[in-house]
Amino acid sequence: PFAVYWLARRWGLDRPAAWAAGVIYTTSGFFISAANFYNLIAGVTLTPALMAAMLWAFEETTDGTEPPRPPRRRWSLAVVAGLWALLLLSGDPTTALVALVMSGTGLLLFRGRWVLPIDRLLPVLGALTLGALVTAPQWIEFLRILPLSSRGYHGVSDAGQVVGGFEPVQLLEGVLPYVFGRPDLVRLGAFWGHRFYGGTAPLFFTLYPGLLAVALAALALLSDGPRTRRLRIAALWAMGLGVALALGEHNPLVNLVRRLPGADLLRFPIKFWLPVALGLALLAGAGFERWARSTGVIPQQPGDPEGEDGRREEALARRGLLGLVTGLWVAYLVLWSILSFVPRPVQTLLRSWIPSSYSVEFVANERVRLAGLALVSLVFLLAMLAALLVALRAPRTGGVLLLVTHTAGQLFLLQPGLATDDIDAYLTPPPLLASIPADSRLVHGSVDGLFGDLQLRVNKPWTKDLQRQMFLEMFPPAGILAGRRYELNRSPEGLASYFTWVARDAVSHSDDVQRLRLLASWGVNRLLVARPLDPAASSQAHLLASQPTVGEPVRLFAVRDATPE
Repeated sequence: PFAVYWLARRWGLDRPAAWAAGVIYTTSGFFISAANFYNLIAGVTLTPALMAAMLWAFEETTDGTEPPRPPRRRWSLAVVAGLWALLLLSGDPTTALVALVMSGTGLLLFRGRWVLPIDRLLPVLGALTLGALVTAPQWIEFLRILPLSSRGYHGVSDAGQVVGGFEPVQLLEGVLPYVFGRPDLVRLGAFWGHRFYGGTAPLFFTLYPGLLAVALAALALLSDGPRTRRLRIAALWAMGLGVALALGEHNPLVNLVRRLPGADLLRFPIKFWLPVALGLALLAGAGFERWARSTGVIPQQPGDPEGEDGRREEALARRGLLGLVTGLWVAYLVLWSILSFVPRPVQTLLRSWIPSSYSVEFVANERVRLAGLALVSLVFLLAMLAALLVALRAPRTGGVLLLVTHTAGQLFLLQPGLATDDIDAYLTPPPLLASIPADSRLVHGSVDGLFGDLQLRVNKPWTKDLQRQMFLEMFPPAGILAGRRYELNRSPEGLASYFTWVARDAVSHSDDVQRLRLLASWGVNRLLVARPLDPAASSQAHLLASQPTVGEPVRLFAVRDATPE
């Protein structure tokens, strides 16, 4: 929350409101979903910090009239350079680009002028250049391997460019989190909404912002106060741009952009949801400030309405938030009642959405699960109402309780989307590792259909048990952690050599005899696969070890006559 707090303060919000914005952002479904990706979490964390640092480098006050003192300005330039370097090192060029664009446009909206003074612009450009030079070893190497990779050789397919984009039906995620199923389950309650995410699992498991965030943002938009007018305009601009880009193929303008040179290297339009989440958090912060001023938590400032107008504004803000939360509580009470007491129409609707491969029991369980989510939402909304009532007599205590309730609700509701597990399950090396020398060149035939369509089976309901099973069966992450080298192991970002993809296709479309002949010619001397080899290929490999699992045991073969490296 610290980066968002800094940004909100630069935009003129008082401390309590800035902290509220930080809490809203870091407990949002977008941020929690991004925490599952080591190459995304740094970017979505540092983006608001870069935006704040850019404002610091150009301004010292919210009205932009007082120039910064030289010592502070030098520090601001150093911070801009450092943050830009960290963003480039974070591992996702798309997020770094979004951060840079948001910083520049946010600066223009903040100043209210479309021309920046050259005496301040040049030092900032120099700082950005310095940050890029510091990270040169990484991006120069990236530029070297990109043309040789599958992604650089033929780009991302049309379907791949738009996969994971935002579809309008995903707005239901703003009502209940994981409305299309939970990512931490593999049986009842598991994710089933692939058709709404381009036929794959979503990149971000949920975008649920939280009900308090929605109520506070609405309160901010109902205000016409001049103090936060620019902030509201900037937040709405960011949210509108983010939604437009995240729509992907559903936005005709994005389809035109996709035809530009180099655009075929991009994918996952939903990454552009970053401006939406950040803009909503700043709007919520503005709404919290309006409410906090009405309760006396934040003192009145010069320019705020006074006299009868001031009292009317305070009453509207207090009653407005109370009314919005009450309205949400009534709406969720109706939703819970429908899900709980009108089962037949609900299950008919769910059956039309859920693929026919899922059982009737699964559909019935989905109705119960959604009703449970609505009930939990009712409980937390009731707690928010209690906090607002406490705030009538003890404003500071009520404000703290309001944010604590929101945080607790978000962490409870969104916990299924954060990949966590006990570390003890991964401290003991897989037994098969002892039979694989450190200098082996290994291929896992069960990955990506290399040796046929082999399904990983698990007899427990949790996704974490599936991950443990993959660790036991020596899937690439397990062996790589132990220093083993996997061949034909493609990069999820498409940055593996193009020839790796060609070789994988050659193996997957061959029979076992030809597969082993290809592996031996490439120097692969160990093969893991969860099935026996065809008898015709028995002379090309011999069994070294076997690991019992839920389904077929995983077999470790030594490939004969492998070409020396």
